[in-house]
Amino acid sequence: MKARIACALGKHAPDRNKVRQEGNLWLGHCRHCGAPIAKRNGYPWKVRT
Repeated sequence: MKARIACALGKHAPDRNKVRQEGNLWLGHCRHCGAPIAKRNGYPWKVRT
């Protein structure tokens, strides 16, 4: 339940087994809701647009 609330607030958590790196960008999917997410070094995970 807490994870769904966190996702609704934009605080996604990656499925760490399936994250890949492209340059300084990390790509993956949220382990709770499955949304495609991306992260730049030094920044939090965000939903990919």
